[in-house]
Amino acid sequence: MATSGRKYSKKDGTVVTKTYALYQYGYNTQHLGECDGPSGYGVSKLDDLIEQIVRIQFEQIKTAPPQELIKERQSREVDIAKAKLNLLTSQYQQKQKDYQFESRVESTKFPRKVMLFYNKSAANSTDSCWF
Repeated sequence: MATSGRKYSKKDGTVVTKTYALYQYGYNTQHLGECDGPSGYGVSKLDDLIEQIVRIQFEQIKTAPPQELIKERQSREVDIAKAKLNLLTSQYQQKQKDYQFESRVESTKFPRKVMLFYNKSAANSTDSCWF
């Protein structure tokens, strides 16, 4: 968004500054020669264009049968639910793999701890049983 303007004098001698808002097309100003067409558009011209597009879209919505709109919405919701299901399934599978790995690591640590405890107890005890 940018502004442009000019000054002009009235017959009575007062100077009036008039400003115009415009949309600046940045690509054309930064890459000269790569894009033909103006680098700025007046707000009223662009707003009218957007307003026409919005009216066309609303007209299409009004003329579309409600059953089609409902089916489209349901299909979008189903697609979103499937995507969520796939994500959660992959996260669940990853958690299961992590849990299995951790349980294998813990199962290999436990007998070592018991053996270390047994060896320390046997060395300090005169009894043959450490229970």
